[in-house]
Amino acid sequence: MGIDDLCNQGVARARRELALGVDAVLSDAEWGVAAKYALAAGAAEHFGGETMIRRAVRDGALRLADVRQYALALLPGILRAGTAAYLEHPLLRARLVELALDNLLSERLAPEILLLPDSRTLPADLPLHALLFSAINHSAHEYYPLLVDALAAGRQAVAAHEDWLAAGTLRRCLLLDAAANRLLEVDLDPPAAVATAQVLALNLTEEAASHRRIEAALAGVPCANPYAGACRLDDKVWTTRAWQAAGLEVPAFLAFARDTADEVLRAALAEWLGTHTPRLVVKPADGTEGREVALLDFRQAAGRAACFAQLQRLLAHGPALVMEERGDLRYAAPGGAVRFAIRLNVCWDGRRARAESGYAQSASVPDGIASAGRGGQITPLADLWQRLHWPDGTPYCGTVDDWRRVMAAAEAGAQALALAIGPAMPRLIGVDLLLDGGDTGLLPVLLEANPRPAGMSHACFVTADGPTDEPGVTRQLWRLPAG
Repeated sequence: MGIDDLCNQGVARARRELALGVDAVLSDAEWGVAAKYALAAGAAEHFGGETMIRRAVRDGALRLADVRQYALALLPGILRAGTAAYLEHPLLRARLVELALDNLLSERLAPEILLLPDSRTLPADLPLHALLFSAINHSAHEYYPLLVDALAAGRQAVAAHEDWLAAGTLRRCLLLDAAANRLLEVDLDPPAAVATAQVLALNLTEEAASHRRIEAALAGVPCANPYAGACRLDDKVWTTRAWQAAGLEVPAFLAFARDTADEVLRAALAEWLGTHTPRLVVKPADGTEGREVALLDFRQAAGRAACFAQLQRLLAHGPALVMEERGDLRYAAPGGAVRFAIRLNVCWDGRRARAESGYAQSASVPDGIASAGRGGQITPLADLWQRLHWPDGTPYCGTVDDWRRVMAAAEAGAQALALAIGPAMPRLIGVDLLLDGGDTGLLPVLLEANPRPAGMSHACFVTADGPTDEPGVTRQLWRLPAG
């Protein structure tokens, strides 16, 4: 397609997504949305389609930098075809390209982002809660639900990239225009003082460094998930040991330090497997989104070889965990009974932990990893709870008491972590659980705790009687003092 064709396609898509009439004249900001879609269409045509781009980027066959460069090359022609001269500004031009890449790499779960050419002034009499991110792709999926929750609670909240921080203030931010169901990205004049902050949606290649930079840039501003506490929860070994010390149900595990010698690995596994199940989970101690997780059967020679090879690979870069496989129950997906993990978002108010919302991640195939980052699916908890099965296909009918055990386990997990961490305990964490069958009902098993919980756009509120279909993340967080 030529530039004119791309622009026409982008304008048609923008009118549709923004609910404008087919003959509506687009404003500068609305033309920016059209330009985004034109860029995405051009890149998709060049690289073989959206599906091909997503698969190739995920598998490492295509560099995101190459897609970015192609979009940047298309941008001048597209901008000349429109009316938004302000988009020639370097920052806005870069933002437009990143939004186009975001569109190529994921389904949109948040309203359109409009890049506004003017500046705004935020009310100075209302304490401002800043949701700070460093990742570009998918970040709106995380901050948008929290902006909605804040609005419902009567709190003033905005989202901002870490680069928009200056001397403890925000010079640029994203606002929720609830009436039009749009996100407005604007400069702030004057820069806005931040009363409280929350870190989320960080670049996975440097999560800890980015979190540390954000907190340093907001010195003295109370953070809902302080760096010190987040570092504790990022360490799966520390978290699991804290739960063990509190007497909570966790998988049995072995932890290995970086560069552990092969003979030490083999001796430790041989001794440990004498009293534990041979079905193992091998994963990095600081991993996320299912990265480098492997399910292995140590009874088989191939499984033993794969276990050692995986551990050697992981230990060349950092510490690793070997855990017994837990989670007897399965989710009855269309393709068969698959593994799943439950995520509950738990708010800690300094005295009490409350499980407020969640979702599940299920594997795409019976032997798969229950993580969307490994080809799995996000599954609503209300659906999961109605379709619990044993591995042999026998249905399991979860009771209200079963569900309350799940919530109680997540809350007890957060409580134990808070006692171990102290004042640096994050106010909102994501607790991951597996479900085993027990003699008196379900036995929830604590797996991980996440100080920057993701998947916010998939979360629905939960009650003591079970999961609901009501979208939302947290109500309790906004009831805590602003600072």
